[in-house]
Amino acid sequence: MCKLILALYVDIGLASSDDEELIDASIDVLQSKFKIVSKTADQFLGIRISRSSNGDISLDQLLYIEKLTKQFGIAGFGALSRSLENPSPKDVSCLKRVTRYLNSTINFKFVYKFDPTVKQLECYSDADFAGYPATSRSTTGILIKYADAVISWISKRQQLVADSSCDAELITANETSKETIWISRLFRELINLSDVPVQGC
Repeated sequence: MCKLILALYVDIGLASSDDEELIDASIDVLQSKFKIVSKTADQFLGIRISRSSNGDISLDQLLYIEKLTKQFGIAGFGALSRSLENPSPKDVSCLKRVTRYLNSTINFKFVYKFDPTVKQLECYSDADFAGYPATSRSTTGILIKYADAVISWISKRQQLVADSSCDAELITANETSKETIWISRLFRELINLSDVPVQGC
């Protein structure tokens, strides 16, 4: 049985299926109710989508990074935007460092290799210890890969104050397990994800 995946964000969406006729029929139904322009996806929410002749798919954020660095400055950079009203010299220095990093990696991309034999997620986790001096909270880092490229990544401050680096790592491992279980369940609805995910720290 063929499946249709439909991802919607406000007034833009992506439709994907192994059956092109199913996509066309679904779009026809939507067009009968709404005004819709349909075309092959080359970008989505600032992410550029490219396809190679061998079936690989690559994603990059060239257009988004250019817009972010040129138009929004510090307001577009997560943690730095917390000091937006009164940035210190250190904040300005950090902003310049982030901007240099983005400009030097602007052509980096995720390349998802076409390989029907791939049946496994790769999961990685790490944590610092009390890396945020103001609250002594640690930061969790999670990375999940499929088809040789990243499909999910998380970097966030932990809600609890860890008593040791071991505690910080255990909190992160727990969060990684929850993220991996959720993605595994999603993938099993779409493909035959038969192998147990591999986790590394």
